[in-house]
Amino acid sequence: MRFVANIVLFYLGWLACVWQGGLLALVATGLLLAVHFYFIVEKQDRRLEWQLIASVLLVGVVVELLVVNTGALVPAVDTDILAISSWFPPIWLLCLWVIFATTLRHSLSWLQKRTWLGVILAALSAPSSYYAGSLLSPYMSLGSSLVVSLVVIGVLWAIAFPLIMRFLVKEAQPYASS
Repeated sequence: MRFVANIVLFYLGWLACVWQGGLLALVATGLLLAVHFYFIVEKQDRRLEWQLIASVLLVGVVVELLVVNTGALVPAVDTDILAISSWFPPIWLLCLWVIFATTLRHSLSWLQKRTWLGVILAALSAPSSYYAGSLLSPYMSLGSSLVVSLVVIGVLWAIAFPLIMRFLVKEAQPYASS
């Protein structure tokens, strides 16, 4: 049950962040974290989970700085009230990294020992997620060359995901899918 709940929470959070952005992304992320820590994370594992989320968020800042500053993603700073600048990733996008981090020890734990599969899935699913987000969100668009943007995103995620799983999730034991 936790496994399914984790997937559902991720997709609801993704949709809220991408579709609404701004302040709603922060509220949705806060609510998602409250539900995640109450229903999914065991009490004794909460500190480890917070450390993982913070570490993944730092990786997310670096990845999104590269995505934004290569021009693969163009945030709409003029319509996003929480936008910091045109070179810094939007807050709603960083909220997505927080939400993504909540899946690593839960619904994505099965990828911990399948690095090659994680690379392939990250290289394919990240660009498709960004593309879907660009269609739904008034807060972002992909760069002028769609193919180049998607390749840049795919390559960055193909590098970041296995590193996250290997070094950040390494010491965390995955939960049983109950």
